[in-house]
Amino acid sequence: MDSGGLIRQLPNAYVHHKFLASHLRNEKRALKNPFPVIKNKIYFALVNNRGHHSIDEIIRHCQRFCERQRGDMQWCVDNGVMNSADLERLMKSSNEPGEWD
Repeated sequence: MDSGGLIRQLPNAYVHHKFLASHLRNEKRALKNPFPVIKNKIYFALVNNRGHHSIDEIIRHCQRFCERQRGDMQWCVDNGVMNSADLERLMKSSNEPGEWD
């Protein structure tokens, strides 16, 4: 962008991010706090898909994303990447706004 390039949305484009241990992820790359990831995904979907998809499609997409996040966390427990207490805390806090702050 600084050199005059353009950014545009491409159909079926994917971005792959590598993850290091941080305040969001443990040393095994499992999310310790999925709230910022989910919040950012939903915000981005709502802001950037208007005019491209209906609000119902955007909401369904976001719901599927949240379901995949839950499935990923369960996989992490099943495969020893996260313990069941972490998952229980995350699932409980997902219903209590402010718990992940």
